[in-house]
Amino acid sequence: GNRCKDECLPEETNRRIDELLIESKRPARISIADSAFSVSASGKRKKMAAAVGMGGLALGAFAAFLLHKADRRITNPQEVVKRIQVKILGTTTDPNSVKKALLPQQLSDDYQTIRANLGLLSNQSGTSIILVSSPGVKDGKTTFSVNLATSFANSGKKTLLIDADLRKPDVSGALNLPPALRGFQDYLFGKNLESCLYRYKESNLYILASDFRNSADALDLLAHPQAAERIRKLKESFDTIIIDSPPVLAFADSLVLARMADAVILTTFLGHTSQTDIQEAFNRLCQIGANILGTVVNNVKVEHGYRSYGYGYGYGYAYGSKGVEKGPHRRKRDARTLLISSPKPPETL
Repeated sequence: GNRCKDECLPEETNRRIDELLIESKRPARISIADSAFSVSASGKRKKMAAAVGMGGLALGAFAAFLLHKADRRITNPQEVVKRIQVKILGTTTDPNSVKKALLPQQLSDDYQTIRANLGLLSNQSGTSIILVSSPGVKDGKTTFSVNLATSFANSGKKTLLIDADLRKPDVSGALNLPPALRGFQDYLFGKNLESCLYRYKESNLYILASDFRNSADALDLLAHPQAAERIRKLKESFDTIIIDSPPVLAFADSLVLARMADAVILTTFLGHTSQTDIQEAFNRLCQIGANILGTVVNNVKVEHGYRSYGYGYGYGYAYGSKGVEKGPHRRKRDARTLLISSPKPPETL
């Protein structure tokens, strides 16, 4: 047995050597592509930070692009004419774009231009009832109504300003009148005009103010046949009547009032009112046959105003808990935008 083992061992050894020789001649199964190199930890952090920064910039630019496409707010008065085809009656100046000392005269000129354009467009003989509304909230309609009425009064016309926004009456707050005044509601309920009117001393401006007490049944009160009759009867006592009404896209109140008015003005606010909303408000008023004279664009920088450009004559929103202020709380109003300065207490006629 030992002899057999001694004879077989060389043969096995030779066979194994032959296998190793054959194996060594085959191509290598694993090869080295490149030599490895090392990067310091601080270098990795810098590269990572740069990559994250560039990625953030790209995402930010893309998000800004999407927001720009989705943002339909009016940013330039010319957009109203070019894209929506609504006439511009005039613009009111952004108080931050003109020196404080020059602002009163600038606003006075703004409203004088608007009055002139109204005279050219209205084609009305005798007293005109002008309804002021807006597509949605915070479009500057009440400030515009107060200033337009003041401008007419300052021109020598006996002017009546009606606060017909029974959902959110702001005229008393704008003019610092006592909060409990409800001359407009009292007049609609049948009281004589003299007991309902309030007048600014030594001026041609008269007020039919409102309060919140009829906000729930506002539409029923305005839609009553007696309301239209009594509102039209006011023409016998005044040269010009300005009605401040709720936003068109908030309630049907403005549509009811528009049928009683001789003309309608829509106010818009640069950087706030959307193109879609003003178009929708315009369409709703057209559907009921309202005589829409055009829009006034508020909060326009002085260098972009109506007189600078020479434009020529050419939603939905609702008053929610955030939009309605009840009781003694009032929305803060920039007093600089009012033509009439802190008035004396009103006189009762």
